[in-house]
Amino acid sequence: MLDSFNSSIYCAGTTPFGGDDTGFIPPDPVTLKCEEKVGVNVAKLLKCQSKCHLNRAKGKFASDTDEEPCEMGCKTKYDAANTALAGCPLCLNASTLGDNMLSQGDNNNGQVYCAQ
Repeated sequence: MLDSFNSSIYCAGTTPFGGDDTGFIPPDPVTLKCEEKVGVNVAKLLKCQSKCHLNRAKGKFASDTDEEPCEMGCKTKYDAANTALAGCPLCLNASTLGDNMLSQGDNNNGQVYCAQ
C-alpha cells in the first residue's frame, strides 16, 4: 500500500526513483527531511489505525461508529505532526494523503480480519 502512495510523499524533484517505485528523488536536503518525516508520520498513522481496528476486533468498541473517533484521533495527531514541518514542497498535501491512507486501511481491513 505504501509503495502505491510513494509518489504522494516523494513528489518533488525530477529524478524518478525507478524500478517499481513511483515518486522522485528529493532535490535537496530540506525537501528530503520534510518528505521523510511525512513518510514516518504516515507509518505512525497506519499503526494507530491498526490499533483501532484491533480494539474493535477485541470487542472494545461496541460498533463501527464507536471505532471512528479512535481513527479520527489518529488523524488529528498525524495532522498536528505534519503542521509542525518546514520546507515541504507544494506538491505534498499531507492531510489529503492521510485521509487516503486511512481510507485504504479501512478498505483492506478484511484482508487481516477475514474469518467469519
